[in-house]
Amino acid sequence: MPKDVINSNKVNFTYNKSILEIINIINMCRYIVGNESGPICLGASLQKEVHSIYLPIHTPLGSNLKPASEIINKKNFYYNAEEESNDAIIEKITNCI
Repeated sequence: MPKDVINSNKVNFTYNKSILEIINIINMCRYIVGNESGPICLGASLQKEVHSIYLPIHTPLGSNLKPASEIINKKNFYYNAEEESNDAIIEKITNCI
């Protein structure tokens, strides 16, 4: 991950946070970026702009070959880490936000 992202005061990481802390962080955010997991689903349910990175081996895919969180919000953006390089995913996300 680029150091300017890691050191940015505009970026909040949710690892080692309680569920209440994660919900509060997501409520304050405009964009949610992460792996297809609980925080992504919370962001989708709160109608945030969600960018979800996933591996098909770990993420059950729906009939349209996208992760199941699309059921919550069809406006999510998905990036298959098996098909795209890390640099390509980072570029696409940063161009959107």
